[in-house]
Amino acid sequence: MIDEPTDETYLNTDLEGYIDRADDDLHAAAAVIWDEKAATVAGDFDFTADGGTLVRSQRARQYTQMAEHHRKLQRPRRGKMHQIDDDDLEADEWYWTGDTN
Repeated sequence: MIDEPTDETYLNTDLEGYIDRADDDLHAAAAVIWDEKAATVAGDFDFTADGGTLVRSQRARQYTQMAEHHRKLQRPRRGKMHQIDDDDLEADEWYWTGDTN
């Protein structure tokens, strides 16, 4: 899912941490890792020299596409909604429980 042929970039313990933080959703963990990988190559640029062209910017696009792919496959998140009366709030207040589990 994350295309790591060795454990030099992400150790197994690191990967376990990503999976734990994603509540055992492998696609959610993979999306975070692909986003991180895209960030590391975001500054890469294309250049032409000696009659050849090196298109390094493609890596960031491809990594971002992989993150989006896994994000679409991850389990849906759920949240709780609470109904409140408008009378309970002041004119400049808003309400959020912060509870997404």
